Amino acid sequence: EPTITADGNTIYFARFAGSGDKRVLGTTTDIFVTHRIRQTGEWPGTGADWTPPERLPDTVNSDSIDQEPRITPDGKTLYFMSRRSGNPDIWVTQKQPNGEWMAAQPLPSAVNSPHIDHCFMPFNLPGAPETSVFLSIRPREAGAPPTPDLYTTRMDKGVWQPAKRYE
Repeated sequence: EPTITADGNTIYFARFAGSGDKRVLGTTTDIFVTHRIRQTGEWPGTGADWTPPERLPDTVNSDSIDQEPRITPDGKTLYFMSRRSGNPDIWVTQKQPNGEWMAAQPLPSAVNSPHIDHCFMPFNLPGAPETSVFLSIRPREAGAPPTPDLYTTRMDKGVWQPAKRYE
């Protein structure tokens, strides 16, 4: 589940507790980061070209499942899936000028549903700038069983627009 900054020098990824890494809280997954320290030669280089993975702080990670990170092209906003509210939802955090991450918040109900919502995939779809795609397992209509579908949403003037099933 890696996501790479536009400059190729930072990778965010989920690490599972089963990996044996004692930094992962509980029996879940947490989000980690590594930075490319030697930027010459072919990408991605070797393990020696990258910092040891560091767990993101508790302002981002929780004692629940935190995974599926997606970083924006500017490297300042991180979206991810978390089960901290009981149901898998999409959460967001912003990197501050001092390098610290703000407390993660769930996206509003215009995007997240009472069902299973997985994290954003691409940003800025061809022909649809500022539009993002995510997977959700929700009913297509009232009373119908939940089914997995792709949904689109976009932010317009700082407000998330209602998610629409991709057709």
